[in-house]
Amino acid sequence: FRPRTAHAIVEGATFEDIIRTGVAAGEIPAAVGREEEWVQERLAQHRMPETDMVQKNAHGKVLRIIERTTADGHRVGFRIDITEIERAREAAAESERLMRSSIDTLGEAFVLYDADDRLVYCNERYREIYPLAAPAIKPGAKFRTIIKYGAERGEYAEAEGRIDAW
Repeated sequence: FRPRTAHAIVEGATFEDIIRTGVAAGEIPAAVGREEEWVQERLAQHRMPETDMVQKNAHGKVLRIIERTTADGHRVGFRIDITEIERAREAAAESERLMRSSIDTLGEAFVLYDADDRLVYCNERYREIYPLAAPAIKPGAKFRTIIKYGAERGEYAEAEGRIDAW
């Protein structure tokens, strides 16, 4: 992969010259239709003491851009290709969406706790079965907290009068 604007990245070129060349060549999808506004926004980011951002280019590459100002006023920048990481994240998010959609389609209550008994996920049907406990049924909540909350509100008949023991 070699950007069409590589020729602009030469000793003595200003940052503004380089990014304007990239925008003019259509290298930055986020700039399309708002070229001057994008250039001004990017220049403002570049002037900040610390910049850490993600940018997609026209070739489908996803770059993490890290820029820092040195003590003597120079600017140091890194471009890290995170394309594969972003693709993996997108694939994982799609798999999670598909899994959740499949679980919800079953029409049955589903709940998942982690090894520390913290709620990871539950579907709406699960909350419907336990309406008095539902306000406590939130990701990250401990199983004990959820059960105690419901028991204190009469959710479980078998716990009446003996909540802590139950």
